[in-house]
Amino acid sequence: MLRPVSLIVPALVAVAFLSAGCSSKRVTLDEAMGSDITPELGHQGLSDQQARYREAIVVDHNLRAMRDDLSRFWFFDQPSRLTPRAVP
Repeated sequence: MLRPVSLIVPALVAVAFLSAGCSSKRVTLDEAMGSDITPELGHQGLSDQQARYREAIVVDHNLRAMRDDLSRFWFFDQPSRLTPRAVP
């Protein structure tokens, strides 16, 4: 049989966790600006638009390199040896 103390302790722990809740403190504009002096800079020295542009260039470069690697793997970069004439 369970002792009443063993049931009371988990109940008290549950009540403590549930009563904590979320903080209702509102952040003013001055406090938000004080924590982030340059909100337009998403990265170190770059705006969000410049960072997205740089990322797009890198992704495009990586996709082109992957396409070149696949064409070399499937031998698409070499002419076929099955015909006597050169294939364009």
